[in-house]
Amino acid sequence: MAEDPHEADTVIIAPPHQPSSLLDALRARRTEMAEEQTTELLIPGYHGMLGLRVGPLTGREQSRLTNRMAQSKSPDREATYNADTLITATREIVVRDAEDQPWQSLGSLNGGDPVGVDDRLIELLALEVPARTARATLRALFGMAPSPDIAINLASAEYITWAGGVSEDIDTEYVGESRSAPKSG
Repeated sequence: MAEDPHEADTVIIAPPHQPSSLLDALRARRTEMAEEQTTELLIPGYHGMLGLRVGPLTGREQSRLTNRMAQSKSPDREATYNADTLITATREIVVRDAEDQPWQSLGSLNGGDPVGVDDRLIELLALEVPARTARATLRALFGMAPSPDIAINLASAEYITWAGGVSEDIDTEYVGESRSAPKSG
């Protein structure tokens, strides 16, 4: 049987978007996102020089905070929940010389371990705290705001938005990495 003379000229072209490359990209993104992520929340009154470096809460931590709020009879339970959320999420207190400078650990300035919402923070910043509790310390830290409780509530809301990944989705959309919105006709 004779061979088809055109068969030797046949070229098979692979589809432009191979599923394996998409899966590889998704796996790489998942690996990148699996590393502990943090963000910084500014403390009002310090001109962008002082912040909380916060990270994600575990499911257990979230449950503990939610259960505590649900069982509380205090009229301040939402404010307490917001304060406790920030305290639990705080990895360390960070500082910088100016807003355009990188953050550094407050503890590293003192040659020590990271500083949290704790007694070391009270001492290093000479905070006036009515009781040596994490909540009182956080309130004193936010004390330069006209209303520290509202400032804490706003910081907690900013944290929750970040931790839920909402801000990353919005940022991705603005830089053009997501699908564009349908055009209105």
